Amino acid sequence: MGEKENLAPSSVNSVSLHNPPHFVLVHGIGGGGWCWYKIRCLMENSGFKVTCIDLKGAGIDLSDPNSVINFDDYNQPLLDFISSLPENEQIILVGHSAGGLSITQATLKFAKKIRLAVYVAATMLRFGFQTDQDIKDVIVRRPDDEVVVKLVAGGRCWFWRLYESEENV
Repeated sequence: MGEKENLAPSSVNSVSLHNPPHFVLVHGIGGGGWCWYKIRCLMENSGFKVTCIDLKGAGIDLSDPNSVINFDDYNQPLLDFISSLPENEQIILVGHSAGGLSITQATLKFAKKIRLAVYVAATMLRFGFQTDQDIKDVIVRRPDDEVVVKLVAGGRCWFWRLYESEENV
Protein backbone atom coordinates (compact mmCIF):
# COMPACT_ATOMS: atom_id res chain seq x y z
CA MET A 1 0.00 0.00 0.00
CA GLY A 2 1.17 3.51 -0.65
CA GLU A 3 3.45 2.37 -3.47
CA LYS A 4 2.59 3.35 -7.01
CA GLU A 5 1.50 0.43 -9.10
CA ASN A 6 2.60 0.06 -12.69
CA LEU A 7 -0.49 1.15 -14.63
CA ALA A 8 0.97 0.77 -18.09
CA PRO A 9 -1.70 0.05 -20.71
CA SER A 10 -0.58 -3.57 -21.01
CA SER A 11 -1.20 -4.17 -17.30
CA VAL A 12 -4.59 -2.41 -17.32
CA ASN A 13 -5.94 -4.00 -20.46
CA SER A 14 -6.29 -7.73 -19.93
CA VAL A 15 -8.54 -8.09 -22.98
CA SER A 16 -7.29 -10.34 -25.73
CA LEU A 17 -7.22 -8.04 -28.76
CA HIS A 18 -7.17 -10.90 -31.27
CA ASN A 19 -10.72 -11.78 -30.20
CA PRO A 20 -12.15 -8.71 -28.44
CA PRO A 21 -15.56 -8.86 -26.77
CA HIS A 22 -18.42 -7.46 -28.84
CA PHE A 23 -20.43 -4.85 -26.93
CA VAL A 24 -23.93 -3.94 -28.14
CA LEU A 25 -25.09 -0.63 -26.65
CA VAL A 26 -28.82 0.09 -26.38
CA HIS A 27 -30.17 3.59 -25.75
CA GLY A 28 -33.11 4.64 -23.61
CA ILE A 29 -36.32 6.46 -24.54
CA GLY A 30 -35.67 9.64 -26.52
CA GLY A 31 -32.15 8.57 -27.42
CA GLY A 32 -30.52 6.73 -30.24
CA GLY A 33 -27.25 4.99 -31.01
CA TRP A 34 -25.73 8.48 -31.25
CA CYS A 35 -25.92 8.94 -27.46
CA TRP A 36 -23.10 6.42 -27.02
CA TYR A 37 -20.63 8.16 -29.37
CA LYS A 38 -18.04 9.12 -26.73
CA ILE A 39 -18.08 5.74 -25.04
CA ARG A 40 -18.02 3.98 -28.40
CA CYS A 41 -14.88 5.85 -29.48
CA LEU A 42 -13.12 5.13 -26.18
CA MET A 43 -14.02 1.44 -26.33
CA GLU A 44 -13.03 1.02 -29.97
CA ASN A 45 -9.72 2.79 -29.33
CA SER A 46 -9.14 0.26 -26.54
CA GLY A 47 -9.63 -2.60 -28.99
CA PHE A 48 -13.23 -3.60 -28.31
CA LYS A 49 -15.84 -4.28 -30.98
CA VAL A 50 -18.85 -1.98 -30.43
CA THR A 51 -22.27 -1.76 -32.07
CA CYS A 52 -24.79 0.96 -31.18
CA ILE A 53 -28.37 0.01 -31.99
CA ASP A 54 -31.13 2.41 -33.02
CA LEU A 55 -34.44 1.01 -31.86
CA LYS A 56 -37.50 1.50 -34.09
CA GLY A 57 -38.34 5.16 -34.61
CA ALA A 58 -35.20 6.33 -32.76
CA GLY A 59 -31.85 7.73 -33.86
CA ILE A 60 -31.36 7.33 -37.60
CA ASP A 61 -34.06 4.65 -37.93
CA LEU A 62 -36.41 6.00 -40.58
CA SER A 63 -39.58 4.58 -39.02
CA ASP A 64 -42.14 7.10 -37.84
CA PRO A 65 -42.09 6.91 -34.01
CA ASN A 66 -45.89 7.26 -34.08
CA SER A 67 -46.08 3.96 -35.98
CA VAL A 68 -44.52 1.98 -33.12
CA ILE A 69 -47.51 0.15 -31.67
CA ASN A 70 -45.95 -2.05 -28.98
CA PHE A 71 -42.71 -2.87 -27.22
CA ASP A 72 -41.91 -5.85 -29.44
CA ASP A 73 -42.16 -3.60 -32.49
CA TYR A 74 -39.92 -0.95 -30.86
CA ASN A 75 -37.33 -3.56 -29.90
CA GLN A 76 -37.30 -5.40 -33.26
CA PRO A 77 -34.06 -3.80 -34.58
CA LEU A 78 -32.14 -5.20 -31.58
CA LEU A 79 -33.69 -8.64 -31.98
CA ASP A 80 -32.98 -8.64 -35.73
CA PHE A 81 -29.37 -7.66 -35.11
CA ILE A 82 -28.80 -10.42 -32.56
CA SER A 83 -30.47 -13.05 -34.74
CA SER A 84 -28.15 -12.07 -37.62
CA LEU A 85 -25.01 -12.80 -35.58
CA PRO A 86 -23.13 -16.06 -36.18
CA GLU A 87 -24.44 -18.89 -34.01
CA ASN A 88 -21.25 -19.11 -31.95
CA GLU A 89 -20.81 -15.35 -31.33
CA GLN A 90 -21.60 -14.09 -27.85
CA ILE A 91 -22.14 -10.42 -27.11
CA ILE A 92 -22.21 -8.17 -24.08
CA LEU A 93 -25.46 -6.18 -24.02
CA VAL A 94 -25.43 -2.76 -22.34
CA GLY A 95 -28.72 -0.96 -21.77
CA HIS A 96 -29.32 2.52 -20.42
CA SER A 97 -32.61 3.70 -18.90
CA ALA A 98 -35.50 2.00 -20.75
CA GLY A 99 -32.83 0.19 -22.79
CA GLY A 100 -32.78 -2.16 -19.80
CA LEU A 101 -36.17 -3.48 -20.92
CA SER A 102 -34.77 -4.09 -24.39
CA ILE A 103 -31.72 -6.00 -23.22
CA THR A 104 -33.83 -8.06 -20.80
CA GLN A 105 -36.10 -9.18 -23.63
CA ALA A 106 -33.11 -9.93 -25.87
CA THR A 107 -31.39 -11.90 -23.11
CA LEU A 108 -34.48 -14.02 -22.57
CA LYS A 109 -34.92 -14.62 -26.31
CA PHE A 110 -31.26 -15.25 -27.21
CA ALA A 111 -29.74 -16.63 -24.00
CA LYS A 112 -26.98 -18.57 -25.80
CA LYS A 113 -25.79 -15.48 -27.67
CA ILE A 114 -25.61 -13.21 -24.61
CA ARG A 115 -22.38 -13.38 -22.63
CA LEU A 116 -23.40 -10.68 -20.17
CA ALA A 117 -26.12 -8.05 -19.73
CA VAL A 118 -25.10 -4.73 -18.15
CA TYR A 119 -27.72 -2.32 -16.80
CA VAL A 120 -26.52 1.31 -16.68
CA ALA A 121 -29.06 3.31 -14.65
CA ALA A 122 -31.53 1.08 -16.45
CA THR A 123 -35.02 -0.29 -15.95
CA MET A 124 -34.96 -3.89 -14.86
CA LEU A 125 -38.20 -5.79 -14.40
CA ARG A 126 -38.73 -9.14 -12.74
CA PHE A 127 -37.21 -12.17 -14.45
CA GLY A 128 -39.40 -13.60 -17.18
CA PHE A 129 -41.69 -10.61 -17.57
CA GLN A 130 -44.27 -10.64 -20.32
CA THR A 131 -43.98 -7.35 -22.16
CA ASP A 132 -47.64 -6.97 -23.14
CA GLN A 133 -48.88 -7.68 -19.63
CA ASP A 134 -46.27 -5.45 -18.01
CA ILE A 135 -47.30 -2.58 -20.23
CA LYS A 136 -50.94 -3.15 -19.26
CA ASP A 137 -49.93 -3.22 -15.60
CA VAL A 138 -48.07 0.10 -15.64
CA ILE A 139 -50.11 2.27 -18.00
CA VAL A 140 -53.43 3.68 -16.88
CA ARG A 141 -55.53 5.62 -19.39
CA ARG A 142 -57.73 8.40 -18.13
CA PRO A 143 -60.71 9.93 -19.95
CA ASP A 144 -58.94 13.25 -20.63
CA ASP A 145 -56.27 11.61 -22.89
CA GLU A 146 -53.82 11.70 -20.02
CA VAL A 147 -51.67 8.60 -19.65
CA VAL A 148 -50.24 7.83 -16.23
CA VAL A 149 -47.25 5.52 -16.14
CA LYS A 150 -46.64 3.75 -12.87
CA LEU A 151 -43.24 2.21 -12.12
CA VAL A 152 -42.86 0.20 -8.95
CA ALA A 153 -39.33 -0.67 -7.84
CA GLY A 154 -37.65 -1.27 -4.53
CA GLY A 155 -40.89 -0.90 -2.61
CA ARG A 156 -41.48 2.59 -4.00
CA CYS A 157 -43.85 3.75 -6.69
CA TRP A 158 -43.24 6.58 -9.15
CA PHE A 159 -45.72 8.12 -11.57
CA TRP A 160 -45.11 9.98 -14.83
CA ARG A 161 -47.78 11.83 -16.74
CA LEU A 162 -47.74 11.74 -20.51
CA TYR A 163 -50.18 13.52 -22.75
CA GLU A 164 -51.34 12.19 -26.09
CA SER A 165 -52.24 15.56 -27.56
CA GLU A 166 -49.84 18.49 -27.63
CA GLU A 167 -52.61 20.79 -26.41
CA ASN A 168 -52.34 19.21 -22.96
CA VAL A 169 -48.59 19.69 -22.61
